[in-house]
Parts: sequence; structure tokens; C-alpha cells
Amino acid sequence: MKRFFRAAMMTLVALTFMTSVSMASQGGILFDGDVGFSMMSGDAYENADGDGQTYMALGASVGYFVIDNLTVGGTLEFARMSWGDVSSQTIGIGPEVAYYFGTEWIEKSVHPFVKGAFIYKMVGTDDGTDSYSDKVMSFGASVGALYMFTESLGFFGEAGFMMDKWSFDEDLDLEDVDGTKIMVKIGLLGMKW
Repeated sequence: MKRFFRAAMMTLVALTFMTSVSMASQGGILFDGDVGFSMMSGDAYENADGDGQTYMALGASVGYFVIDNLTVGGTLEFARMSWGDVSSQTIGIGPEVAYYFGTEWIEKSVHPFVKGAFIYKMVGTDDGTDSYSDKVMSFGASVGALYMFTESLGFFGEAGFMMDKWSFDEDLDLEDVDGTKIMVKIGLLGMKW
């Protein structure tokens, strides 16, 4: 877990060195790094007692402003979970679209936003005896607010909902299951003009 937090902090510190953009207009590039917390429920995530899971994730996104305030780009996600003798690592990648409200991208400005993403994930799990790999298709949407410290660096908070479809390793002989996630993220965002 220490490695996870160390990697999260290194990502966030790297974003503080982003510089120079006066507004989110066509041609600009946006970079963000986040740390997320998820509470999961549904058949894909609950044990026999009905207890859901929680996990922490580290993510990064890049977006290109195709028109003013609208980015199209990609997202990368890494998560590590452990419970008892079981450990799991997830890596995901996929396209992301975001719209940022407001026209004055200046110091101390606030910009609400909406996002949508589709993420393909590979999950490697080791239960102490066997190892296996599962696939997850995730689709979700989120809302948030971005506070700009400077014209090129901001802090954001985000909350969202994701729907997941799990396909398990064929050695497990399990049927596909669906699940949902409610997530909360915080992070730093930098822009380059």
C-alpha cells in the first residue's frame, strides 16, 4: 500500500510542473492525475454474506480540446486490492470525453464538469493457491468541480457511477456477472496551451 501512495504522490507532484494556458480553448491539452476510492456492490463484488468491497485506485488522463471546453482523450487506471490471502491488481485503459463549464480559465476560478468513459480492464488475482486473469468492461459517467490555483494548475473533486461486466477466467467455470460502483476521486489537473 505504501508503494501505491508513493506512486500517487509522485504523479500528483509531477502535475504541479505544468505551465501556461490562459483558457480551455481548441488545441489545448489537459493532463490529470487522481486517487480514487470505490465502494462496490452487486453480484460481481459481494461475498456470500453480502458484504461489498472497497479499494483505492490511481488514475491518469489526457485530453485534447477539440472545441472550447470539450476534451476527447484517454484514461489509464491502476488498482491494487488485497483481502485475506487474496491479492489482486487491475490495469485499465479506454477513451474519455469531458466537458468543462465556464469561459474564464484564470487563477481562483471554479469550473463544474461532466465526464463519460469506457474502460477495458484486466484483473490478475492470486488466491494463495492459484492465479487467474479476468476481464472487465466498464462504462460510466461522473460530475465534478475543478478549482484553478493558477491558469494552468487546478484541484478537482469528482463523483460518479460505473457499470461493470465481468468475464471470468475460463478455468474458473463461472458465468459473467454485472456490478456497479459509486466512486469518489480527488486529484490535480494541469493544462498546456
